[in-house]
Amino acid sequence: MKRLLAIVMMLAFSCSEKEEMLNSRIFGTWEAAYFAEDLGFESVNRYIFLPDGTYFYEWGYRVLGETDMTGYHNIWNGNYLTAGDHLTLQTLRVFAPPSHVTRPPFVPKDQMKEKPVSPAETNKFQYMLSPDRSTLTIRTPQMNIEGATFIKVN
Repeated sequence: MKRLLAIVMMLAFSCSEKEEMLNSRIFGTWEAAYFAEDLGFESVNRYIFLPDGTYFYEWGYRVLGETDMTGYHNIWNGNYLTAGDHLTLQTLRVFAPPSHVTRPPFVPKDQMKEKPVSPAETNKFQYMLSPDRSTLTIRTPQMNIEGATFIKVN
């Protein structure tokens, strides 16, 4: 019985270690940004992948040259899993500005309102890391486009 328990524990540990190793390839903070002339702010799309398999996606705006966000347009969070070159995101919570906010299309994080997500939304992507792991490209496999490239910021 002790031997069976030891085998089960080894298998469970090796599976979780393997999953963490796969996810560890992309954990960190990744950003894609451009200057939105019509708003006078830098528009930032940011993914934050944590080693525990959770993620945050933030679409926000900041003053050009700054690192802190002025406000947010969307925030999602949930779970992620990588396998090979596939990335699966399961969105569990979504936050957006209150419906009366239109211009600028963002508010501080503490003013964001949670929107219902039912059932949890799952999206599948293909991803590619640059050889030096400084950029992450995410694309939707169903669409024949290059995808969005994010720069690792930490």
